[in-house]
Amino acid sequence: MAVLDAYQGQGLGSILLKEVEDFAQEQGFQTISLHAQLGALKFYLNNGYQEVGNIFEEAGIQHITVEKSLIVKKLKQLTYCLSFFFCRKYRITMLDS
Repeated sequence: MAVLDAYQGQGLGSILLKEVEDFAQEQGFQTISLHAQLGALKFYLNNGYQEVGNIFEEAGIQHITVEKSLIVKKLKQLTYCLSFFFCRKYRITMLDS
């Protein structure tokens, strides 16, 4: 995945990444793993990924494998969903945390 330089910093990469994660989760995957260019490592770390293994070269560019658990994401969604229904049933106003 890549976003052209002119469009970076606008949240487009995070939107694309979230869509990929949602799709993978819908397909039953529990973890997502990818080869991140070192120049994009901070982006992936900021989006909840963790470094796995050592730096390696791919297509003449240094990369590192990063991964993220999709189980935590599913639990957070379930917790929010349960909170939403509880609050709705008892007419409690929820504030974003």
